[in-house]
Amino acid sequence: MICFTPGQVIGVRVGFITHVGIVTDRTVNGEPMVISNSLRRGEVAEEPLSMFKGAFELVPVEQPAVMPAWIVLSRAREKLGTQWKLTSWNCEHFVTWAFGHEPQSKQLQAGVVTGVIALFSILNRA
Repeated sequence: MICFTPGQVIGVRVGFITHVGIVTDRTVNGEPMVISNSLRRGEVAEEPLSMFKGAFELVPVEQPAVMPAWIVLSRAREKLGTQWKLTSWNCEHFVTWAFGHEPQSKQLQAGVVTGVIALFSILNRA
């Protein structure tokens, strides 16, 4: 059994991306709760770990910063119900914001850069 701590960032690998969320200080029937922002839910929501991860395995993710868990969770809960948006408010934007940083998504940035490089290589062949 893996032990989780409130305020810990966890992730699951879904295809080419890693979906991230924050372990909360709540449990349901002994199962940890996780706050995340997902396309599946369409908004920031708090749900049991099993719902967060679905059929996917947990993967290690970088912790954005050391910050008291109660502050991270308070900030995260402020956004419950906020609509998911791929380019401006996805799971990474949400987690970085909850940790007091400017919302950003490194995976989205990498995807855009990869797309631009692919487009230029196609155009240079023509």
